[in-house]
Amino acid sequence: MFENMKHTVVFVNASRGFIVDTHALAEFLMHNTAAKAILDVHDPEPIQRQCPLLQLPNATLYPHVACKTNTATENMGWVVKDIYAVLQGEQPAYRKV
Repeated sequence: MFENMKHTVVFVNASRGFIVDTHALAEFLMHNTAAKAILDVHDPEPIQRQCPLLQLPNATLYPHVACKTNTATENMGWVVKDIYAVLQGEQPAYRKV
């Protein structure tokens, strides 16, 4: 897949699954230094020291923390409150979708 990309590509993976061949991406980035990769999903998670992308200046790696926004944290709090309510035999505040 990477061999078909432009040598100046900015590759972003923010998926929820492990869909990127880390070694193939590292090989591509080593030979295409104008290309960049930004990832917040890693296989395995957390990122291991031997990950070949860690040594590449054109690879930016973030921990997978997409749920760490204020809105997401507040919404997750409501989910916890509803679970607690159900466990107490009460009705949840929000209906199942």
